[in-house]
Amino acid sequence: AQAAMFEAAADGRYNFVKELRNYGLRAHRSREIFDANGFHLVYDKDIEQTISDGFFYTVGYKGLGNRELLEALLRCGVIAIPLNTTGSGQSGIRVCVSHLLSEEDFVLLDDHLHHFTKLVNE
Repeated sequence: AQAAMFEAAADGRYNFVKELRNYGLRAHRSREIFDANGFHLVYDKDIEQTISDGFFYTVGYKGLGNRELLEALLRCGVIAIPLNTTGSGQSGIRVCVSHLLSEEDFVLLDDHLHHFTKLVNE
């Protein structure tokens, strides 16, 4: 698969830079929404290097473990991957931006996270 991608890039059929830039923009925008709703980054560095916005990132919510966070998000219509299922010892979720494609997707994410914030702060 990697060889096919390199060949497509070399032939001009696939633009890696454009694709990666799009993922970075989607991650940045969705991180702003999570931040505005009280979430924090779980992993912001990898071997002392700042992690850039990309395909996925990790967030947590103060006072909530993996199970409580996942259950509250599910009640608000957000499906997530808890970090303990990825081998992490931290509490939080892994956010993938591959399906955040339109403005409506970001509006829906913000709406669902507003519901989450109300739910966990009642």
